[in-house]
Amino acid sequence: MDIDMPVMNGMEATKRIKKEYPKVRVISLTQHSERGMVQKLLDCGSDGYLLKNIAQDELTTAIRRVYNGENVFSSEVTMRLEGKAVEKNASGIDVELTEREIEILSLISEGLSSKQVGEKLFISPRTVDTHRTNLMNKLDIHNIAGLIRFALKNGYA
Repeated sequence: MDIDMPVMNGMEATKRIKKEYPKVRVISLTQHSERGMVQKLLDCGSDGYLLKNIAQDELTTAIRRVYNGENVFSSEVTMRLEGKAVEKNASGIDVELTEREIEILSLISEGLSSKQVGEKLFISPRTVDTHRTNLMNKLDIHNIAGLIRFALKNGYA
């Protein structure tokens, strides 16, 4: 299933297929590796999530595995699902986010202040500010609004 299709997108098509034919297995094949997109497709019932740059033999193996009842994911997708967040920054460069950075990003996207985030995580507001600054530098984002947009787009909000 391609995600970006004309008339009906892959998410809607997957939902319909799973509703009408629950035994049909669906593999999403896409160029999107954002954590939020992966989660949305899994919520729609996708049984696999592969990136379009997959080798032909890997695709064949994945189809067989899904046919046999397994779920399959590209290795990059598996890393994202395990919380080893590798994201692309504004310049298109892969950067790794720590678990603490992800926690802070999520809380910032909820509109919490540094003081409130610090109270929730039992750290000082200054430490929160340091993590926020590190996030912004890693992601090449220059303001809080950009950080929140990133969190929303990538499923951290």
